[in-house]
Amino acid sequence: MIRAYGELKPLAQPEAEKTAHGGTALGTQDVAMILTELKALREEVAERRQAMRLIEHKPEPAQPDTLESVPNNTPLPWWKRPL
Repeated sequence: MIRAYGELKPLAQPEAEKTAHGGTALGTQDVAMILTELKALREEVAERRQAMRLIEHKPEPAQPDTLESVPNNTPLPWWKRPL
């Protein structure tokens, strides 16, 4: 590979990568605050999902037993039947 590509050059950035934030060790106050906020947000999402289920669920209204709502099983005479 050295013949085809040449010798390997040193790294372009010899310094170690810098992180944009400090490390957060487990058990710190910030982690506890983030976890409580996460739990509150999950509860809120669960409540909203339940509300959406209630909104979307539309049971059919119960019909009263009147003459119009009870089907008539007697056959119609030939002149009243639809064509």
